[in-house]
Amino acid sequence: MADHINVRALAAQVLAPLLRQHGSLSSHLPDALQHCPEQDRPLLQQLCFGTMRELFRLQVIAAKLLQKPFQERDYELQALLLVGLWQLRHSRIPAHAALNETVNATEALNHGWARKLINAVLRRYQREADQLDASLADEPQFRWNHPQWMISKLQHNWPEQWQEILAANDQQAPMTLRVNKRLLTLESA
Repeated sequence: MADHINVRALAAQVLAPLLRQHGSLSSHLPDALQHCPEQDRPLLQQLCFGTMRELFRLQVIAAKLLQKPFQERDYELQALLLVGLWQLRHSRIPAHAALNETVNATEALNHGWARKLINAVLRRYQREADQLDASLADEPQFRWNHPQWMISKLQHNWPEQWQEILAANDQQAPMTLRVNKRLLTLESA
């Protein structure tokens, strides 16, 4: 990543340890933001937070699209594929740009061998998204966007309310603002 920082590659590097269950987004993202050009920082945050928010659903989609799963050592590629899928599903980035930048990120991550694989999987998703989503609708992790163990636990512990709990837990939190009273007072505003 010499002159041009590929934001998708940076996002994959942030998310890869999380797929191995090492650390948290708040422990890995700040360092990446320091290495990211200022104008690209909001995109990096959006890619990371969005992908993690939809993690279980995206993992089910990726598993369905891949003929065989990635090897254990390929966490960066797994993360990159999830970032690409999230962009196609949820971002306002034009699909051709999301695809191109995500595929180019394979080179930035020194995994050029996976270029064709990432391209093929993302293009297949782009073509088959509606049919794929419909075929996965009954898959619990896809439908509820939670790990299977949590779905099972909630079904057991709250048999009448588990669906409402999962649906509420999957809602994006509202944006809130607060005033930093050390920098601004009501009188000066």
